[in-house]
Amino acid sequence: MTFISVFLLLLASQVVNQPVWNNPGKGCSIFTIRFADKVFFCGNLDHPNPDGYIRFLPNSAEGFGGIIHGYLAKTNNRSWIAFEGGINEKGLAFDTNGLPNAFMNSHPEKPYSWGNENFWYLLLRKCSNAKDAINIAKKFNFGNSMNFQVHVADPSGDAVIISPGDSGELSFTRKEPGVRFLVSTNRNNANPAHGHGKYPCKRHVTISHMLGEIENEKNVSNEYLMSVLDSVHFERASYNTIYSYLCDLRKGLFFLYYFHQFDEVVVLDLKKELKSSERTVKIADLVSQETRDRASKEYQEYKRLEKEKNKDK
Repeated sequence: MTFISVFLLLLASQVVNQPVWNNPGKGCSIFTIRFADKVFFCGNLDHPNPDGYIRFLPNSAEGFGGIIHGYLAKTNNRSWIAFEGGINEKGLAFDTNGLPNAFMNSHPEKPYSWGNENFWYLLLRKCSNAKDAINIAKKFNFGNSMNFQVHVADPSGDAVIISPGDSGELSFTRKEPGVRFLVSTNRNNANPAHGHGKYPCKRHVTISHMLGEIENEKNVSNEYLMSVLDSVHFERASYNTIYSYLCDLRKGLFFLYYFHQFDEVVVLDLKKELKSSERTVKIADLVSQETRDRASKEYQEYKRLEKEKNKDK
C-alpha cells in the first residue's frame, strides 16, 4: 500500500490531477493467493495519518460499482481523503505500493494517468480481470516519473503488478501459472534493486514464507491470512498500519480490520452494500467503541514514549 491519491475526482473537496505521496514511508504490504477454489486479495495500509476511509460507489452509467479505500492526506496546509485501492462488483481488486521515484518515458500522445478518467478510476469502473487492467494501463501516459506500483487481481486468481521498468516503460509482473501467490511490498517487483529499505524486504520474505506454508484449501482461512497481515504490520508513534483487509474475490466479501486491532472484523458484502447510495465512511466508525479506545490507547502510549525519548536527547 502506499501514499498516493488516485481517485481525486470522487470528492468535491479534492484537488484534481495532483498526485499525493506525502510521506516517504517504507510500509504497505499486498498479496494475492489462489488455492483450489479460493482466491483472496489482502493488504495492510501503513501511513502516518491515522484516519482511514472507505467509499461505496454503486453501479452507474460510469461502469461497475465497487468500494474504494484510503486515508486522510495532508499536505501544504490542506487535507482530503486520498483513495488508492478497491474492489469492484466483478471481483477485481487493486492496491498501490509506494516506491522511490523512477524515470519514465513520457507519452504525451496518450491520456494522462492522473486526468479526469484516471487509471485507477477506470480500474474500478471498467475492468473485470487482470488482462483488462494491463490493456488499460498501456493506453495511459504516466508522465516522466513514477513512484508507485499497482497490484491487481481477479476472481480467476490471475494477478499482475504494474510498475516502472528499467527501460522507462511500464513493466508487468504476472503471477505465473501454477504459482499460488504474488506478493508486493515497497520494492519494485520488476526490478528489486529499485525500492525502499534493504533487499530483500523482510516483509516480502515473511509473507512469502507464510503463504508457502499453506498445504491445503482449509488452510486458506480468514484467520490464517489475517495472521499473515498481522506478522508484517506497523505500530509506532508516527507510523502505523491504519487498517488491514481481506478480499474474497469469488464471494465479493471485504473483511476489514481497524488500526492493527485484529480482534474485531467488519464484514462488508458488496452485493448488499452497493444497493445503497454513494457514501463515504470513516473506518473507525465501523468498529466498536472498545476497539477504537484500545487503538487510541496504544497510539497515545507510543506518542508518550516517543516524547519522553526526545526529551532525553
